[in-house]
Amino acid sequence: MHWKRSWIIAVVAAFVLLVCLEIFWRSQGHQPAIVDDMRLWSLEREKVGNSVNEIVLLGSSRMQTDVSTKTLKELLPTHPIINLSIDGSCANATLRDLAEDENFSGLVLCDMTSQCVLFGDDNKLSQNAHIRYYHRMFNLNNKLNRIIATMVQKNLTIVDPYLNLQKILGLIVTKREFRQPNYLKTSEDRSRSADYQKTNLGLHKAKRIEKIEEIYQALAPAIRKDVFLDKVYGIENAVKRIQKRGGKVVFIEFPVSGEHWNIDEKYFPKTTYWNSFATLTTADTIHFKDVDSLNNFDCPDTSHLDFRDKDEFTKQLYAELVKKGIL
Repeated sequence: MHWKRSWIIAVVAAFVLLVCLEIFWRSQGHQPAIVDDMRLWSLEREKVGNSVNEIVLLGSSRMQTDVSTKTLKELLPTHPIINLSIDGSCANATLRDLAEDENFSGLVLCDMTSQCVLFGDDNKLSQNAHIRYYHRMFNLNNKLNRIIATMVQKNLTIVDPYLNLQKILGLIVTKREFRQPNYLKTSEDRSRSADYQKTNLGLHKAKRIEKIEEIYQALAPAIRKDVFLDKVYGIENAVKRIQKRGGKVVFIEFPVSGEHWNIDEKYFPKTTYWNSFATLTTADTIHFKDVDSLNNFDCPDTSHLDFRDKDEFTKQLYAELVKKGIL
C-alpha cells in the first residue's frame, strides 16, 4: 500500500507544480499559443473544395500576419476562409496544388513578390514539403492528434515550446535575460498577430534588414529578367487551370517600409519585375504602392504590420477587391 501512497503523492505534487508554473507564466504576460505545423496546415488544406464561395489565402508571413481572418469573415460571412500561407516560404507550389484539385473553384488571394516569382520553387522557399505531407502522410491518426494538441495549446501556456526550460536556462546563462512574452501569437486558423511593443524594435528591425540584404546578395547572380519571364508563364498555367473551372486568382504585393522597400527596389525594381508580371498574368494583381489606402501603413519591422493595424488593412484590402469587381 505504501507504493500507492507514493504514487498519489507524486501525481499530486506534479499537478501542483504544473498549476504553479501556469500561474507564474501568465503572471509574466505569457499567453497560450497555437504551435503551427504541417498537421495544422493539413487541417486547413482538407477544407478546400467544399464551397464555390471559399477564399483560400496563400503566401508567406505577410499573409499570416497582415490579414485579419476575423475581420474578413465578418465582411464575408457566406465565404469560408481557408488559410494556407506558410511563414518563410512562397506559394508557387500550393497554387499549383490548387490548380490540380478539380474540386476547387473558389477565390485565391495570393501574397506574391518578384522574389517568389523567380525563386519560389527553390528548396529553401518552396511549400512542397507541406503539400507532400498532406497528400502522402496526413491520416485520421495525425488529424485526431492535431485536434487534441490544438485544444491543449489554446488553453495552457506551459505546453508552448517557446517556454522550453532548456531555452529559458540558456537565455539566462548566455545573455542574463529572462524569457519575455512572445511578440507573435498564432491562432487556430493559422493567422498571426504581431505585437511589436513586446520587442526591442530597434534591434529586431536591424536584424531583419541585415538578413534580407544577405539573402538578396546571395540571390543576385541568379536574378535575370529572361528567367523571371519564364517563371511567370509557369505560374500562369496554374492560374488558367483555376480560371477554367470558374475560380479566380489575385496576386497581392503586401506593404513593406523604409529600408526594406529600398532593398527590394535595388534588386527587384517594381517597374522591371512586378509590372511585367502584372502585364503577363491573366490574374488580377494588387501592388500596395499603386493603392493609396494600402500604401499608408507602416511596418514596424519594415516587413509586417502590427496587430493594431491589421483590421484596418484588411478592410482596405477588401474595399480594393470590391472596387476591382473581384468580390
